[in-house]
Amino acid sequence: MTLRKVVVFDFWDTLMHYDYDGIKANQAVLDVATKNPNNISAKELLDNINRMFKVIRDESKKIEVKFEDVHRLVHTFLGLEFNKSYLELEKIFIKAAYSLTPHAYAYELLQYLSNNGYRIALLSNTILTRSTIEDIVKTHFPLIKFEPLILSSEVVFKKPHPQIYHLMLTKLKVKPSEVYFIGDNFEYDVIGPTNAGMTSFFYNHRGAKIKDEGISYHEVKSHLEIINILKGVK
Repeated sequence: MTLRKVVVFDFWDTLMHYDYDGIKANQAVLDVATKNPNNISAKELLDNINRMFKVIRDESKKIEVKFEDVHRLVHTFLGLEFNKSYLELEKIFIKAAYSLTPHAYAYELLQYLSNNGYRIALLSNTILTRSTIEDIVKTHFPLIKFEPLILSSEVVFKKPHPQIYHLMLTKLKVKPSEVYFIGDNFEYDVIGPTNAGMTSFFYNHRGAKIKDEGISYHEVKSHLEIINILKGVK
């Protein structure tokens, strides 16, 4: 295996494990509403938001929609009003919604890469703002510098659209052959990066059964396996 100098990570469920409680999150938002004329419950708000996301994503599966856009739209339909910005509401929502923990040995892998001169980047599909993602990264990976950090919420396209991988390579200013891509979604983090010319690690921690796609990639079930593979690179 040829030595690469850049490692790009997917974020959600590759570096960061999360448990999600949508009702708790929407209740936290409703708790700061200044108007709720229809007495909308957290469950009703969640159902409306989920339906709106489905409508939008059915229209275009490879274009991202932001937290603010969908929530503002649903809040308007339901007559909800707030005296807080949507960035503030997003942070209230996320704090209530998610229980976050790094995946096992994720930090050890990041430290190994940092200590051995690799550049580390992040490419994530997310509806969240940069501010929110940076808060999470700084809390759980305080000593790691991700440069660049590419978020679908900022660049319109999301994985597996080819444009988001090309944008990452443009920001990195490297050839695709110089990049390892690590992620847990086979379509987004293996097929997409491989088609863009990168070498992929499929972090298959769920034990998914993948049909032969006729492409070359490394399948691992632990971040420690990646360290061991990289140690063997000459």
